[in-house]
Amino acid sequence: MQKEIALYPVVLAPGWDDYPFDESQLPANILPGVTIENIKSHVGQNEFDHFRGFLAKRDIEVLQALNSTIVYRYDLDMYGQGHQEAEAMVRNTAACLMLIRPTTKRLGYMRGQIRPDGTFNIQAFDNPPDEVNVPVVQRLFAVRNRDIQRLQSVAGEFIRAMRGEFWKFRIPLVSYESGHFAHHYWKRRYALREQT
Repeated sequence: MQKEIALYPVVLAPGWDDYPFDESQLPANILPGVTIENIKSHVGQNEFDHFRGFLAKRDIEVLQALNSTIVYRYDLDMYGQGHQEAEAMVRNTAACLMLIRPTTKRLGYMRGQIRPDGTFNIQAFDNPPDEVNVPVVQRLFAVRNRDIQRLQSVAGEFIRAMRGEFWKFRIPLVSYESGHFAHHYWKRRYALREQT
């Protein structure tokens, strides 16, 4: 049985940043089975060519530039179930990182399989949005090494809270996260501004 994979892109601080990300620290273990990795060597140059004609050229270019991501490797159970739990794990880890260090993004959740040669066969992904935006003051933010260290220290409790009956914690988080995607809905954008 092929191993399944769930991904969520991460924007790492570039070399010109005041605190450039030290990629020698990758892969970084976040939770059991969850890492942040540079996956460039696992994604073929032509991986997304079959989407040409269905997606805009710009969206194909963004997909081909896929680099560092949250990675969760998992197996399906005997009934072929497990995608939903994997998606929740990756999305919640990404939400936790977004609280630590909000960043502008062009890609969201993805999933697929690991081929026998170790490359990733990406089979499904969120249709690339125009942009996952943040308030103007945060537009140049990128993830630094210390942000990964913070994520490592709080991700376990964060995931536990998101799985439990902690509604005073979960509901504000949903509003905060929705504000990044609902660009034209003023109430969601207002919620994003109020909680940052």
